[in-house]
Amino acid sequence: MQILLKSDGEKCEVTGVLCAPVGLGKCHATGQRVRRSLLTTDEITGLTVQEKLLYPCERTGKKTVAANLARSQVSGALVLRDLLFPCEVSGAPALPDELQRCAVTGKRVLPWLLEKCEATNQKVLAELLDRCEVTGKRVPVPDLLYTS
Repeated sequence: MQILLKSDGEKCEVTGVLCAPVGLGKCHATGQRVRRSLLTTDEITGLTVQEKLLYPCERTGKKTVAANLARSQVSGALVLRDLLFPCEVSGAPALPDELQRCAVTGKRVLPWLLEKCEATNQKVLAELLDRCEVTGKRVPVPDLLYTS
């Protein structure tokens, strides 16, 4: 049995427990030297980090640090930033399958920015629709089509 002297040991910066230097590793997220049992590999970056700092991507299940994740503005899902696309009108991040295409402009946008055209039943950016004086239906107005 080997006895660890205080002068030979180093404290884990998380637990405060005295450890042999070989029992410690560096957390690349915080820079702290911590017990190796507290460390794991970030599945996205491959870096060694404290397990408590990892969060799962709700789409892939891969665990990574918070800096690599973001929330979809549509579903609220916490996912890898690389999986998100910006709405072509607002720039808000969303998963590709959550965005919908405007039938007039072809832009991929947040669902609540679209409204059904009463003449064609197609989804169109609400800002392009106005009430037709003849039919009373909400339809794309030609003047608005050229300003978007």
